[in-house]
Amino acid sequence: MGGSTVYPPDRLHAIMAGSGNPFGVMTPMAKRLIRALHDGMDVASAAQRLEISEREAHEILDKLEEVSLIEKRGDTVALRFFVASETEVASCLKLAHDVGRLLADHLLGQWSELRKLYDRMAISRDAPLESRSFLLVGDFILDVGLLEALARDANLMPAAPHRPSLDSPDARYYFWMIEGAHDQLGRYGQRSIDLPWPASQHVSFGEYWIDGEPNTSRNQLYRTIKRMLDEKQVSSPEELSQSVGSLFIGEADSQLWWDNTREAADGLVSVYRSQESRLREFYLQTVASSSPGTSFAEFFCWFDHVAYAAAIDSLEEADVLTIPDSRYVAAVMYPGESNAY
Repeated sequence: MGGSTVYPPDRLHAIMAGSGNPFGVMTPMAKRLIRALHDGMDVASAAQRLEISEREAHEILDKLEEVSLIEKRGDTVALRFFVASETEVASCLKLAHDVGRLLADHLLGQWSELRKLYDRMAISRDAPLESRSFLLVGDFILDVGLLEALARDANLMPAAPHRPSLDSPDARYYFWMIEGAHDQLGRYGQRSIDLPWPASQHVSFGEYWIDGEPNTSRNQLYRTIKRMLDEKQVSSPEELSQSVGSLFIGEADSQLWWDNTREAADGLVSVYRSQESRLREFYLQTVASSSPGTSFAEFFCWFDHVAYAAAIDSLEEADVLTIPDSRYVAAVMYPGESNAY
């Protein structure tokens, strides 16, 4: 690939949150072209820097425009999603570390109440909260629960942008691209599989990548479950959990936790609101903020993913949360209603 030392593709990472699938057009060269445009180059200069023809560059941009990720305006291109350079990422991570500690401190102040709630659950009989809090707190409060709370608040992160395409006219998602390490997109995340039994899901939560390499154990679990479901090897959520060694959280336990942790998640939004001016000031210092196609909300969606990861690490340091050596946890459970994004 020509010009491969300029904006190395293994340092450019993109991710979405919401409904849609733009990744078919977000090729390695597309990412590099976007990164060059982020540096203020025009299309001709970017193509020359990347050692591709201007025609090739425009063909890439046409595909990006078809999925509503850029907008051509005469000879200029407006990016319609958040992009951060390596320097901007480093600065953001420092801020996210500070805010993440505030999120963790808020939860530590409520830990006795969370433990009392956990003790009402059937799953508390064979393990303490601290051994389950990576999932119950890290995922269900700091990740999914907080996203739900932000959606209810609708101030820092209103509904995701509408990004129509021919294949997905109703697509609505946040999208961001960073320059740096893959886990700087957000170190932890949930992957869910809807099960063929009412209202049940298999979820895994943790790291997708470890030391720059895919988390093979987690990926293998996902493939195993898909195969078992396709081949109808199990006949109930309980049997699936036993077969793959995932925790089973029954419907009553699931509902109890979801119904009684909403206040904790809302409190995390209050922590963010207390830092809002600081966050908005930081956003206005980024290059992306000058593009009319990006918004604070899109930046904040990325920021939340790195800040709640910092909060999880802070809870681990406080010895109230344990992350297994596999760097992920998994469960069969019954999720609450979701309206995030």
